[in-house]
Amino acid sequence: MSWGFQDVGSTTSYIGWIFLSEMLGSMLLVMLGNGVVAAVNLKTSKARGAGWSAIAIGWGLAVFVGAITSQYSGAHLNFAVTLSVLIQSASNNVGNNPFANGHQWLIVIYLVAQFTGMIIGQLLLDLVYWLQIEKSDAGEVLGFHCTAPAQKERSKKTYAFNTFAEFMATFVLVLGLGAASLYTGTGHNFGSFNLPASSLIGVGIAMAVVAGVGYGLGGPTGFAINPTRDLAPRIVHHFLPLPNKGSSDWAYSWVPVVGPVLGGVVGGALILAMMH
Repeated sequence: MSWGFQDVGSTTSYIGWIFLSEMLGSMLLVMLGNGVVAAVNLKTSKARGAGWSAIAIGWGLAVFVGAITSQYSGAHLNFAVTLSVLIQSASNNVGNNPFANGHQWLIVIYLVAQFTGMIIGQLLLDLVYWLQIEKSDAGEVLGFHCTAPAQKERSKKTYAFNTFAEFMATFVLVLGLGAASLYTGTGHNFGSFNLPASSLIGVGIAMAVVAGVGYGLGGPTGFAINPTRDLAPRIVHHFLPLPNKGSSDWAYSWVPVVGPVLGGVVGGALILAMMH
């Protein structure tokens, strides 16, 4: 079977490397990204009170480390980004797009890998901060697993605006990442173990885009901008017998899923139009 990309042997090993790459990157993304939130917010943490700048920059650095680790799979690390890349595969000029040439089904591998990596990453992070969790309250414990709106009032109006905030933040993220890929010519660098300078530039731009989104658009919701990153740790919070655990806030959980998914789809469609 001809895949059109650099292969590593059999079809099975090829898919396995995609899964491992995306899983490891997603694991590190959550460990470091949610880890900085834990460090800033949990009681008895040495970084407690470091503030929003630490969180925005920390998430940018988390993206950098996760993306460097998962270059073989193209370092999506975000199902909204994966959806955007899938939409872009409809172009006749797709370069190294992993979903080109009838491979759209690979989206399932990406989703499972991201979910698996993020669950593992959150479990390990909970163990790292277990002593701090024991001293913290329920809101602080939930806060380093998943996002919550800045305004606690729950109404149709607040749900609508929070969903729009997540949509816009993810749209900007996807557009920035797509532009970086086109500018550097990395084409997501899919299927390669070699890391050219252009990919390093692309990863650096991704870090800056995430930090910029966090600073500029993250205030209303905490900028989930990633449906898997928010949902997988929330599931861990729900099932893990954590100290001082309260509600997992499932009533709000659809907002950081629906908003980013819509942002990824619209952003991907715009990039597709730009490619033509």
